[in-house]
Amino acid sequence: MEEVLRKRIVVQKGGRVVVDATGLPEGAEAELILRIEEADPPAKYRDLIGSGKGAYSLPEEALEFLRRERDAWDK
Repeated sequence: MEEVLRKRIVVQKGGRVVVDATGLPEGAEAELILRIEEADPPAKYRDLIGSGKGAYSLPEEALEFLRRERDAWDK
């Protein structure tokens, strides 16, 4: 039967990883899988809407800009 040991660890200086598994049988074979968690989740596309220089967060803002530009052309 397969035994699963799950531990939360902190990667130490130089990428060193220490796992204390007291109680496991000496000489037993094991597989170690490391899942590295991201510090900040990647941004979603919808969070980027309107965040760029010259971008509009709402369609109404873009329409108002176009109206002002058209009015300026007519003068």
